Amino acid sequence: MEKTGKFATWTATRLNIFHPAWNTRLIKPGEEPTSWEDLADPKYKGRITLEVSDSDWYENVTHYWLEHGKSQTEIDQLWKKIVANSKVAKGHTTMMQFLTSGQTHMEAMNYTYITTRSATKGAPVTFLPKSGKSTVPAFPRPNGVGMLKSAQHPASAWLFYDWMLTEGQKELVKLHLTPSTKVPGDKSLDGLTLVPFDVKGLSHDQGTWDKKYDALLRGVDSVGK
Repeated sequence: MEKTGKFATWTATRLNIFHPAWNTRLIKPGEEPTSWEDLADPKYKGRITLEVSDSDWYENVTHYWLEHGKSQTEIDQLWKKIVANSKVAKGHTTMMQFLTSGQTHMEAMNYTYITTRSATKGAPVTFLPKSGKSTVPAFPRPNGVGMLKSAQHPASAWLFYDWMLTEGQKELVKLHLTPSTKVPGDKSLDGLTLVPFDVKGLSHDQGTWDKKYDALLRGVDSVGK
């Protein structure tokens, strides 16, 4: 279990992994990003899609950069350059549809399970370079379950809670989701370089990052325009 997946009132049952994704017909081997900073490269001008509500991703990348020595001024400049390279879309599934059809070249971030599901169906998309090993720091966001104090059937709720953290984990793997525990046969983390997800920073800011991200994207064209 990831350390960021255990809390006083809830427990992670699965992890959503934040990582860039790209169309392999439009982004050739060697052209893919090797860091979050690469998204600011002018060679990606007009080729990147940002999701309009990904403030949690925005916060985590910002937090990671700060933790690794960048100044706030440097970070602000990187984000401006990334946005200058991008258009926006609403919804990760919609973004993947644009990517698989070739309407967009690359997504700054999508959940790896969405990319994997599309690739499994034959779409020319991936989140890993040809080597099979990504150097982009991947953020595992915990998603999970908790018990309501007013639950009408607490015993049944606890049984479901227990199932989600045991046998239910195997069902998540079948759905190409990333379980929060180690499950034999799970390959969803293969090739990824995981870094801690900043749950605390998001939960204590009460919408601040939503406002910052919204302001950053103001005026950016949507995909298709």
